[in-house]
Amino acid sequence: MDYLKRIYESVVTKPQVFFAAFAGLFGILFLIAIPPLQTPDETTHFIRSYALADFNLVSDKSGGEIGYYVEGSIASTIDLVDSNGEEYIKFNPSQKFDMGKTREASSIQLQGDTLFYETASSASYISLVYAPQALGIIIGKIFDTPVIGLLYLARLANLAAWIAIGYFAIKIMPVKKWALVAILMLPMMIAQSVSLGTDVLSIGGGVLFVSLILRKIMTESGSRVDNVLLISSAVVMVVSKVVMAALLPLLLVLFFKNRKKRTVSTKTWGLVVTTVFAPLVFYFAWTAIMGMIVGAPDSTPVNGESPTDQLVFVLTEPWQLPQAIFNTFFFTWGDGVIQSLIGNFGWVDTPIAGAFVVIGYIAIAFALFVNEPGETDKKKLTRGIRLLFLTCALIYFVGVCAAMYIYFTPAQFQIIVGIQGRYFIPALVLLIPVLYGSYVLTSKRIYENVIKVTLIGLACVSIVSILFRYYIVYL
Repeated sequence: MDYLKRIYESVVTKPQVFFAAFAGLFGILFLIAIPPLQTPDETTHFIRSYALADFNLVSDKSGGEIGYYVEGSIASTIDLVDSNGEEYIKFNPSQKFDMGKTREASSIQLQGDTLFYETASSASYISLVYAPQALGIIIGKIFDTPVIGLLYLARLANLAAWIAIGYFAIKIMPVKKWALVAILMLPMMIAQSVSLGTDVLSIGGGVLFVSLILRKIMTESGSRVDNVLLISSAVVMVVSKVVMAALLPLLLVLFFKNRKKRTVSTKTWGLVVTTVFAPLVFYFAWTAIMGMIVGAPDSTPVNGESPTDQLVFVLTEPWQLPQAIFNTFFFTWGDGVIQSLIGNFGWVDTPIAGAFVVIGYIAIAFALFVNEPGETDKKKLTRGIRLLFLTCALIYFVGVCAAMYIYFTPAQFQIIVGIQGRYFIPALVLLIPVLYGSYVLTSKRIYENVIKVTLIGLACVSIVSILFRYYIVYL
């Protein structure tokens, strides 16, 4: 009994343990509830993960398209579970998922002649960012798991990676640990952790990077392990999504630490230079090499986009991008973006009700602005450091908007197409040190319980919404 009591106390009192326990619990429920291939581009992410599990780092090319050759049974499984008769489920809320499809797919083993599968929608990602998913598939192949089982094992491995990264990021974070828990356990992020996309490594790497930076400036930590983790997290976040390079200027705070000294140590210079250049050199070198080996795909634009024309448009008329950002977020077009930060599941076609979205934003504001006793007694952050974090958050926000405007939006369009709220989760994390201070004080019990109850409640509501969307006919 004492052992169980200690476990319970650890879960309810230690933020990193609470995150691991409940992100794991709800992650499993999300994994089961969301049907296979019903997360954005999950099919192509699965093919990329499977290719890496086969140690295939280089894309194939067929008829001008970029993709991979995979066993025919993979294509058969995808065709079986990705539609409901003649109707696809994605973007079609009237269609429910037939669980019999999963049972039928469980009899399809990995076999058959190879077929070419196009993966243009994920071609921009470096193969290594699918490492967690590929590990799950490798384990499944060892035990001759059916194709559908490989997909679920890849989801499970991605969830495990998210829990591990989140656990250590929260543990390392020197202040406002529960605020970080509140952001990392948003229903949208839990859903992404069980998809096969790259958000786990890109967002997770960014969160770990921020936690390590804050620990360095607030606790004077300078161990070799911390330095290796800092460089590694920078590489992971940038190679997963290059826009995450907007967080690299945070390294300037390492110079702020030494502002009273006339010189900065060689070790600090070496760490900063290595951390900045290692991810950028790796990303651009890999991209260049793959471009020479495979070449560019002859793909048809999805939305009529033309990155070259759009870039020229933005450079010659620079006021157009700020205007597009304003149009997107000030008018109703941005409602979906705002909603999807809290919870819009599946192919962004399964939103939770607006009232719960509001509750989610209130919970985030509460976690950021309110402090528990003793929190503000820790080392203070200077105005310059806060300004740097805020600047990086704004650069990241504009960078995401610019990337989506140039690469995914029709040329000269007045709004940004394809942008989603989950892209801005790293910006929320950057606001933790910006808003750290004596704003509103409350008791430790109230502060932590409000966050815990709200997060658990939002996750439960999200599960119910997913079940009604995919399985229950009620109207």
